[in-house]
Amino acid sequence: MSGPKVVRVVTREERIENCEGLLAQLDAAIRALKADAARLNDSEGEGLARSTVRRDALLELVRTDNFDQAEVQIRQEIGFILSKRSEAIERAASAAAVARRQLSCQRHAATTLIKELERRAPEAHAELAAGLRQIANQAKVTITAESMLAKAMLALSRAAPAAHLSEEQQALARSLQATQDPGIGGNGWQSLAAQDKRIVDLQHQLAQIEVLKGSEVTIAFSQRLDAVELEADGPVRNMKLDALVIEVAAAVAGLRRLSGLVETAQAALAEIEVLGSLTELASVRKALEAAIADQNEMRLTQVTADAIQAVGLVRAARAAMSRREAILAGLATLGYQVNDNMATAWVDEGRVVLRKADADTHGLEIASAPDAQRLQVRTVAFSSGLAAAANLAAETAWCGDFSRLQEQLRQDASDLAIERALPVGAVPLKVVQEPAAVQERAAAAHTLKTNQVR
Repeated sequence: MSGPKVVRVVTREERIENCEGLLAQLDAAIRALKADAARLNDSEGEGLARSTVRRDALLELVRTDNFDQAEVQIRQEIGFILSKRSEAIERAASAAAVARRQLSCQRHAATTLIKELERRAPEAHAELAAGLRQIANQAKVTITAESMLAKAMLALSRAAPAAHLSEEQQALARSLQATQDPGIGGNGWQSLAAQDKRIVDLQHQLAQIEVLKGSEVTIAFSQRLDAVELEADGPVRNMKLDALVIEVAAAVAGLRRLSGLVETAQAALAEIEVLGSLTELASVRKALEAAIADQNEMRLTQVTADAIQAVGLVRAARAAMSRREAILAGLATLGYQVNDNMATAWVDEGRVVLRKADADTHGLEIASAPDAQRLQVRTVAFSSGLAAAANLAAETAWCGDFSRLQEQLRQDASDLAIERALPVGAVPLKVVQEPAAVQERAAAAHTLKTNQVR
């Protein structure tokens, strides 16, 4: 048995609301996956976004009051969906990077072959040269380009003696000789387009930007990369390439940050929506929707932080109310006198005093911070002249009531846990006014406060 206690209260209502908030975040993640999968034509992502089996199972955990499991598994599912969204984006970026590399290879090979055709006999290969010029300026990979490049390689398969060739021409000669290998066929042109690793990495990063933000954003970078690829190897080319690597990497990092911010903002917006139409959240919701549409990183960061704080305040206020209501309702069933003014007195005074109808000398004091997350509960006396035995008996009786209150809350999927406690009789009972006097004073103070506001 214990005397004065500090207890922690968690109600079924707040657990449900927490789970509803997490489910709203999950729904936001699923919507984002669905939108990206549809935009990127990703069948795996679309199939996962359409499936409701997992969400239904999580909802059932909430309905059956398995809140601990529900919260853990919903968070895990959110992480899983977000990872699948990242995978869908990466698949699209990888495919776009392959297309970019193929295009770059075709254009580079075409440019190299044009030079060789013009060096040898421009008039004899005028038709091939015209086709190669189209390839050198093309914006997309084409099958006809591969055929044209193969023809050009075959047409130049008889190389001039190596002694009369430059290093570039000797490399071309080796590639031309490779086309005569039956195992290689007409794809020898591909060896003309061996790329710097920096260029390969740039193509992948530009593909990521394209997938995240659209091809328009990559135009300037792509034009600079095309120009650098056509330059001869040397310090100037390397300097330009290194500068481009730094700039593109910064752009990708910025887009990833922005994507994460939008993700967080959408989750916050989903939580606001599940809380309902609340006046205190209306302006926050409007600002959040505008920030998501505008996608300014600084603004999005600030507005999202404001939204998360506002949601937290609303949830805290609701949770505090549910805790006070749960404790007072539970005590009422145990015979304590509870009325409508007590919840108000508790909020205004930070404490409330109750007693049983058949207990004229002792009562119960509950004190807490406004959030009512932790309560100080203790037996109190209404007079200083009471016998020590009577005080001890009152504390002992409260211990039994506390155990019954715990069980009631447990049956309702709530929890009342002791964090600290003193033994029965360890400290003298606090002497307080009877509940009626306390409530009258609190009611008068509340009326005065209301009139002042008006």
